[in-house]
Amino acid sequence: MMNKFMKTIALSMAMLCLGAGAAGAAQFSDAQSSKNLTAAQLASKLQKYDVVFFGEYHDQSEIHQYELELLEAMYKAKGAKLALSMEMFEVDNQSKLNNFLADTLSEENFLAASRPWPNYRTDYAPLVNFAKEKKMPVVAANVPRFLAAHVAKNNASTEGIAEQYLQWLPKHTYAPEGAYKDKFYAQMSSPEAPMKLPPARLAAVYAAQCLKDD
Repeated sequence: MMNKFMKTIALSMAMLCLGAGAAGAAQFSDAQSSKNLTAAQLASKLQKYDVVFFGEYHDQSEIHQYELELLEAMYKAKGAKLALSMEMFEVDNQSKLNNFLADTLSEENFLAASRPWPNYRTDYAPLVNFAKEKKMPVVAANVPRFLAAHVAKNNASTEGIAEQYLQWLPKHTYAPEGAYKDKFYAQMSSPEAPMKLPPARLAAVYAAQCLKDD
């Protein structure tokens, strides 16, 4: 259920995969009807929602192109009511992001100070630059990585974090039992996992991931 009090639509870069077609113009698949939709058709369907989550594989350029096309289509539909929220930016860099959008900070200085992902220029800059052109707010959505690392290194605890950094933590954090945790443990324990962790470390790393989710 969408929170009726939310006033913006946020296109977030990391959660719900909407589907995509072949090379060229973006095509999305409606999971209920199995029909293909253009970006404009999908944007029309999404107008009734306050928040839209867009899932991605971070290293697939085609998906980032589809994100841009959907963002452009949603801007045509929603205009000034639209905001862009991005996982790749961490909340302690919001002021730097705002200054870049306001043209009071150069792109070079912005990127030097904001810890962008390696593929920012090719895959994420088009989204940010479109938002900048349209004077659209861009929200840095992720917890600072040094705080997530603190949780991972301190047995899932946020104790010891300096008071000045508490503003960047979510008001509530959850590390739920159940299917999500089971899937996380299975993925991190699989032979294909990029990180090989001993069982004793999984709980702390899971808590750090949940902190980012929250």
